[in-house]
Amino acid sequence: MFTDYPVKDRFVVLPRQSQVHCVVKGLLHFPDSTGIIKNVAYINEQHQKIMIETRMLVKNCRPRVESDELFME
Repeated sequence: MFTDYPVKDRFVVLPRQSQVHCVVKGLLHFPDSTGIIKNVAYINEQHQKIMIETRMLVKNCRPRVESDELFME
């Protein structure tokens, strides 16, 4: 996806009672079950934000399980 001009919002959601730790300069350690969300949108001619895509990653210590992707119409 070409993402030079769209508006991007990013969020980090931590589990309750948890913290992010800096382990090496510039490297962060996130606890398990941390969610990272990225929204991609554009601004139309009426200055409205139109959502294009949302991506979400969840840190999990268990082995990766392949699954089908889920798309919203």
